[in-house]
Amino acid sequence: SASASASVLSSSTFSPLLSSTSSTSSETIGSRILDYAHHLQSGEFSENVNVNVNVNNNDDDNHADDNRNPLPNHIFEKEELLAYFEKCPETYIVRSDPRRFLKQRELYEKVTGTECMAVSVEKSWVEHSAGDF
Repeated sequence: SASASASVLSSSTFSPLLSSTSSTSSETIGSRILDYAHHLQSGEFSENVNVNVNVNNNDDDNHADDNRNPLPNHIFEKEELLAYFEKCPETYIVRSDPRRFLKQRELYEKVTGTECMAVSVEKSWVEHSAGDF
């Protein structure tokens, strides 16, 4: 059976915005996310294009041929992300996969100031001896 991971955001329950980042520079803390966003905004991850760019110099974090990337969006510009980082706990920024962070940022944008909720579900790509999870 296929499995999936889901992100669900409600304007009343979104928890990453509990405390701001520490005195460490948001730009330093979020450098992986900023690098990924820069490549995304420049069109390097366009749909159906197999670009072999490794944003983080780590094969496990290479999103170049991942069609699940978000589309370029003004909320992914550097200054917009730096302002958003200031609202997020440092651990959320540091531990988040850059692609998922931007997808969750999109969800947050959709529900902010509303009583709505937004959901993102995607198939898990992790292989395990017990099957997909």
